Amino acid sequence: MRPPVRCILLTLLFASSLLGGTGLLYAEDLISVYRQAVKTDPLLAKAGARLEVCRAARPLARSALLPNLTAGAGVARRRTHIMGFMGNMPVECYWGDQYSVTLKQPVFDGQAYANLEVAQAGIMAGKAALINARQDLMVRVTRAYFEVLKAEADARVARSEYDLLKRILDQAQAFLRVGTGDITAVQEAQARVDMAQAELIKADNMVEVSRRRLELLTHAPVGALRDVGPFLPRGPNPDRIEPWVQSALRNQPVLEQARRELEQARDRVKVIRRERWPRLDIEAGASYLRGAFVPDVRRRDIEAGLVLKIPIYLGGSIGAKTKQAEAESLVTQHQLERLRDQVRLDTESAFLNLKESVAHLKAAIQAVKSAKISMESTNKGYLLGTRTVINTLDTTQNYNDARRRYLSVLYNHLIARIELKRATGVLTVQDLIAINSLLKKD
Repeated sequence: MRPPVRCILLTLLFASSLLGGTGLLYAEDLISVYRQAVKTDPLLAKAGARLEVCRAARPLARSALLPNLTAGAGVARRRTHIMGFMGNMPVECYWGDQYSVTLKQPVFDGQAYANLEVAQAGIMAGKAALINARQDLMVRVTRAYFEVLKAEADARVARSEYDLLKRILDQAQAFLRVGTGDITAVQEAQARVDMAQAELIKADNMVEVSRRRLELLTHAPVGALRDVGPFLPRGPNPDRIEPWVQSALRNQPVLEQARRELEQARDRVKVIRRERWPRLDIEAGASYLRGAFVPDVRRRDIEAGLVLKIPIYLGGSIGAKTKQAEAESLVTQHQLERLRDQVRLDTESAFLNLKESVAHLKAAIQAVKSAKISMESTNKGYLLGTRTVINTLDTTQNYNDARRRYLSVLYNHLIARIELKRATGVLTVQDLIAINSLLKKD
């Protein structure tokens, strides 16, 4: 056999061994990236700030049931002219001043109690929204992390494929120059090289894009990432869809938030309806006035008592506001029903996607093995003169394509594990730690 042909075969075999694994060790893992994202994610910070707003509403509502103490003071220039009382009193200008202290303690206020219920429901809704934001961040970080790994793996495959095809093109051109080659083979090899170069540029660009997406979550530069080590694919446990759906309907924070918002809307209806209720307060006050009637007259008053206020007619505003609040409550109820349907659908889809990913991963592993055997068989056939260089290029590219599909379903399977937990609303940091344990160690 001629040495150039032997060089081509050695190159093919060497490239296929490179595509079998990179052996790289990465500095950053999924947990470290997630912790950095927790510190800087604006959506998570927004949910936390919104919860603080909801918490501040409770003492504000409670204040309507607590004592109110006010003090006042004033000074005024007065002009008095009294007629018909012990004759005519001449006009006189003088200064007068007054001081007062008023204490008010609500005894019964139905609206204030209803507002407390509104505030409490708001706090629970805010907590559910915060949990939802945390789970959402876990999924976004996981997706972005494995998208980077997939893009980098695709770039490595594209680089190896381009280098291999370029060497084969050079060898085919050398054969053509010495008169033993085929112009068709050269043109085919050139077309393969051009396509591989375009795919390599695309793959390198995807690495940059995927890294920028991950850095948008961390708001900091991201170094090298740890890749996935050997692991066994794992489907949903239990392997029945209904338990997952029931778990989602119980635990999904989006549903909990919607339930609390519906509770809030109904409590607001109670607040408005209680505008018709009587209100009972204890009121006490003390005042001092000088010059309120004539310059030298001083007056001191101290009073305390119960004050009952009963709304009789407010122009129909209570009825109108009640109808508006009831309509808003009905809107919230319909939103909750729609969310239930969506959560059920999302959970079922995530369950089936995880089951499907296990099957795809097993099939992809077998496809890589089959493509590798086919490539090696073609190489042997070429040694015997029964196969052409074009056949060798085809089987090599088939092997590379099989590896790309394998890498895609590999990372998608790990993402699917997280997404099923997210769909059911039970995703925690422990689930990220479990995925993180599958990464290669330093």
